Amino acid sequence: MDQQSIDIDIQISLVTERLSDLLAQQVFVHPILRHEVRWAASDLHEYLRRFRDSAHKHKMDQLVSQFELRVLQDCFLVEEIIDTLLLKRAMLKRTQKGLMRCLIRLSSVWNRNLLMGEMKNVRLSFITFWNKSLEELNLVSHIDEEPSNERTSYNNSSLETSEVADDIGHEKGEEALAGEMLRFDELGCGLRIIQVVGIASSGQTTLVNTIYNREDVKKHFQVRAWVRVSARNSVGDILIDIWKQVMRMEEAKVESEQDTYDLRKDLTTLLESNRYLIVMEDVWSTHFWDELKLAFPDTKVGSRILVTTSDDEVVECGSLWNDQGVDAIQLNRLNGEDIWALFLKNMRWDEDRFSNLESLAYFKDKVLRKCDGSPLAVTKLCGLLSTKDFDYHELLTLIDDQASSGDDQEHQSSFFYSLTSSYQDLPPRIRPCYLYMGLFPKAFEIPIRRLFRLWIAEGLVKPDLRSSDKTPEDLAEDYFKELVSRNLIEVTRRKSDGRPRTCRIPGIVYDVFSAKAMDLGLFFVHRYWDYTPVTPPKFNVRRLAEYFAMKYYPSSDVYNQHILSYISFNTRRRDTPSHEVGIFLDKLTAKRGFGLLRVLDLEGVYKPRLPESLGKLLQLRYLGLRWTFLDSLTNSVGGLVYLETLDVKHTNITTLSTSIWKAKNLRHLYMNEVHFDVSIQKRPTGSLANLQTLWGLSIKNTSLVVNWLSKLVGLRKLGLTCHSTTVQAIADWISKLTNLQSLKLRSIDEFGQPSNLKFANMTMHHKLTDLYLLGVLPKLAADEVLQFPPNLKILTLSGSQLGEDSIRILGKLPQLNILRLFGQSYSGAKIVCRCGDFPELVVLKLWMLEELKEWKVEKGAMTRLKELEIRCCGNLEHVEGLEHLTTLKDLTLTNMPPDIVLNVKASMDEALSLTVNEWKF
Repeated sequence: MDQQSIDIDIQISLVTERLSDLLAQQVFVHPILRHEVRWAASDLHEYLRRFRDSAHKHKMDQLVSQFELRVLQDCFLVEEIIDTLLLKRAMLKRTQKGLMRCLIRLSSVWNRNLLMGEMKNVRLSFITFWNKSLEELNLVSHIDEEPSNERTSYNNSSLETSEVADDIGHEKGEEALAGEMLRFDELGCGLRIIQVVGIASSGQTTLVNTIYNREDVKKHFQVRAWVRVSARNSVGDILIDIWKQVMRMEEAKVESEQDTYDLRKDLTTLLESNRYLIVMEDVWSTHFWDELKLAFPDTKVGSRILVTTSDDEVVECGSLWNDQGVDAIQLNRLNGEDIWALFLKNMRWDEDRFSNLESLAYFKDKVLRKCDGSPLAVTKLCGLLSTKDFDYHELLTLIDDQASSGDDQEHQSSFFYSLTSSYQDLPPRIRPCYLYMGLFPKAFEIPIRRLFRLWIAEGLVKPDLRSSDKTPEDLAEDYFKELVSRNLIEVTRRKSDGRPRTCRIPGIVYDVFSAKAMDLGLFFVHRYWDYTPVTPPKFNVRRLAEYFAMKYYPSSDVYNQHILSYISFNTRRRDTPSHEVGIFLDKLTAKRGFGLLRVLDLEGVYKPRLPESLGKLLQLRYLGLRWTFLDSLTNSVGGLVYLETLDVKHTNITTLSTSIWKAKNLRHLYMNEVHFDVSIQKRPTGSLANLQTLWGLSIKNTSLVVNWLSKLVGLRKLGLTCHSTTVQAIADWISKLTNLQSLKLRSIDEFGQPSNLKFANMTMHHKLTDLYLLGVLPKLAADEVLQFPPNLKILTLSGSQLGEDSIRILGKLPQLNILRLFGQSYSGAKIVCRCGDFPELVVLKLWMLEELKEWKVEKGAMTRLKELEIRCCGNLEHVEGLEHLTTLKDLTLTNMPPDIVLNVKASMDEALSLTVNEWKF
């Protein structure tokens, strides 16, 4: 299976797994509707696997791409029908009671039946296409409407990288595995679990399929079943799949009304009287085994459970599978002769092609060195060389250049080959996230914050809550780190603490992967010069990226009526409000009365007109309005019950309606000194229990908001401005937020000046690493360092008015990397950094400390400091001990007295980088 087919499989799986989730959640009750959804969720993919198998056997692989395209189109179509149905339900729930509600309910039943009819038409049309496609393969008989559960010998791992190893090099592994399967001596009569372990593309599925379909294995086991362990499969799903295969029941007769316990019990009863073989393909986690293993009885008749995995954790946790552990067969890299045999087979060459033994030996050595035992590397190399005539010297040059098998092969560098190889080796769950980045303009610096939130809103990052306590945000960060480690994306800017701020796809591969994503229907990019009405896209437009004015986009066309995401990069004019966005959104909602949008990202678009129809985007999960300079936001946003991210930072919005508190799925709320419009008539209702980010909230003299805030206990990032009357209640609340990772707390008076700030004990805030405090802090006692977060890495103080003893206290923070002392944060005349102070400090900034006259650094203080900036400390007269800062690399002096500049220059090392600024404010 080539890489294009693998990517298509991943796109199909994103849809089918979502449908399976909806089925598991009992979203669909009507039996006919459940049947239609189940068909799309499970059988479409099976049809594709069967067709690939048949085409491969008949040597007609050229027909596969057309079939793949049809399956992907139908998957998208089914998802659009389901989204429409779900949104109509949501509208019904919002409708007032009475006669109107009754009428709408009747209309809803009619709509449901209509949509079920559409689903049925999709299925019947596909069956017709299926039979026609089989006729093209010259098959004698048609397959029944429901595909059989019998596995074939062709690789059918839809989400794994192409199984290219064939049978070459695994003969010994096959015989060893077959021997363990058929063994029936004293050790072999019990239930045994065998792992087949290897990296992606090492031939695991090929080997196991060969064993599974051997005649002696079929005769030995009375019952066989093969299940693929998807990340979103529940234990019940796996049990149902096994049950269907061992009972050979039709899909329509197998329902999931039984609970897991009953399913497990019934399956156990059936297996107890048979010698069984269960294959679990592509096991990625052991979390489900504790429940699942109870279904597999050990009746001492030689039953086997065969597991394929590439996951190191699964291999290491073998003892979790049973008390005796597991037997493992490791598929290693192929030896030189096997690699050469696989190369000749894929190229359809024989050694007689070479003019003499010397040239043969030299060419063979080049191939073996390049492939290094990897079947996947053989496939890539053959894909490249097979497009060329047999020119000995030209082929050697191509091998040396490590060129890619993609477009413009002659011009691809070894770096490009390395990156595309990294992509092909990516875990399947990460590939769509990477391709999604192609909708951003070339060389565009993507904010990490924006990227993570979009991935999650688009449904590309979905953790399995049964196997891990990681949130979607944690998982998105893991994906990002994986992409960086493979050099598939580059970090273009970092924060002061070294964390990535922005990233982008390297330009050398952007064009290829962006085009690839569009070819898969992942998104469509609107450029005014490349739209031709006579050439509609292959798929309905699902995600639309706008680079130029929507004025030129045919939003009324039929294939634009199912847009799920709209992201605009049209930021060219910053002086004229954008009215086209509102017109476009009105068109999306005009026909049905609602829109299917999940993502509306207008970051950087100048004052877009947001219509009242915004409240009709009932599926909206992401609303990005950062840097739009909007003056207000419609109250209908509060009705968006699925909204996860609302970003109004860097706008002119100062007030938000408390209707936003009804958005119960909200996870991230970014603002800029915004206060909630609270009055007696608008008493807060609802609770944002899932909120993780609350940034830029301003609390005036009101207890209503404070009382509401006390219900938020899961916050990770908090940015808050409060007043003297609420500061104590806020401090008490913050002391309970032990999940905080970042806190920015400001206390100001009615004139906007720093006022008293209460400092709560934070010794239990182990996750808090970034702390910003603006306000007058109470005098710190000698032992008060113990009240700081124990893992604090970044500390920013402003208006704190700390005394001289406070610096010594801060110097004892064990993990502090960055310290910023801004205006009025320090009121003493002298700072002394003693030996042992600030052991981990890397960055120090001293800004506008008007009282400071002397700064002394003793030997042994700040032994890791690399960056120092002193700004606008106009009364500083003496700096001593800079020569002790042996690790210092960069020193910046901004608007400092000339004597201090000369003093510093005289004491600094020649290797130190000194920057002197004179700014006028």
